[in-house]
Amino acid sequence: MADQRTELLKTLMSMFPDVDAEICETILDTNNGELELSINSLLGMSDPNYKSEESIPVQTESGVTSSSRQQIESDEELARYLAAEADKKLPVIKEKIIQAADTTKKKMNEWYEKLKQQTSSPRNENQFSTPQYTNLPKDEADNPMLGEDFSESLNSHKNNQQQNTINIHQHVKRGLLASGRLKYLYPKSDHLPDPPLKQPKVKKVKKEQPWMVQQTYKQALTGLYAGKHIQYGNQISEFGNKSRRTWKPNVQKVKLYSEALNERISIKVTPLALKIMDRKGGLDKYLLSMRDKDLGEPMYRLKHRIARILKGEPDIEPSKEQKKKERRKRKYALLQPGGVKNVN
Repeated sequence: MADQRTELLKTLMSMFPDVDAEICETILDTNNGELELSINSLLGMSDPNYKSEESIPVQTESGVTSSSRQQIESDEELARYLAAEADKKLPVIKEKIIQAADTTKKKMNEWYEKLKQQTSSPRNENQFSTPQYTNLPKDEADNPMLGEDFSESLNSHKNNQQQNTINIHQHVKRGLLASGRLKYLYPKSDHLPDPPLKQPKVKKVKKEQPWMVQQTYKQALTGLYAGKHIQYGNQISEFGNKSRRTWKPNVQKVKLYSEALNERISIKVTPLALKIMDRKGGLDKYLLSMRDKDLGEPMYRLKHRIARILKGEPDIEPSKEQKKKERRKRKYALLQPGGVKNVN
């Protein structure tokens, strides 16, 4: 073998004198001592455009190369082999599935029969008891062992317990012990007082006043504003900044003459209300044309005072002069606020 290897190396060295001996030796070892393969590899190293004869596919008459034909044949053989193995394994798989189904059926039948036997057979009292307590006497055999006194006390205890439960159920029906638990509640006395009846809450009914009570601008209830009230909005600067602001109506305190009362009355009025008064023909006609719900309390009283005087009824309210006199008397403490003389 060594002589053959040295001869092959010599031939390679003679064919490729420019290549080092070590390279030739390594190429020969990689190709397992085959001379043709090592020559092809050395030619490929020296000439990159070189192609070996084995790598060039041979084209047949049908247009299919020899390498592709070999690949197709090998694929066909592999497919036939796999199909044959699958045909062999299919019956084995079927048998395994059938066996698994049979075993599950058997187990289910056994489980069903056991359950049926347990339900049908009478229950054994000593089945769940421990062996050390199996041969003890029953409740009936306890009385001669413990004595007659014990049996009497036990019976009395049972009777008391039954009576207490009856009382509790009665109280539950009445609604006294509905929130509690029955087994912890034992009343001290047989009779419990009935709970007091809850009196229904009486809703306070607000008295409806004939004049207007609610208003967005409460100041309008004291005078004649003709629907004018405060307005809300934004004040916008040059740069578009917005700040909240209000617009109050133009209100003037004016003394208006009343023909029915024959006196001048100071009232807070807006310019719109004055225009409407001029159209109507004075304060009296304006107030009489207004609805009661559109007027505040002072204007409502003034309206009905004018209406009474126009009907010919006496004026109940004091005049301005009388009011001034009362103020002076109160100021100098000649009269108390109620109008009664100060005796002291």
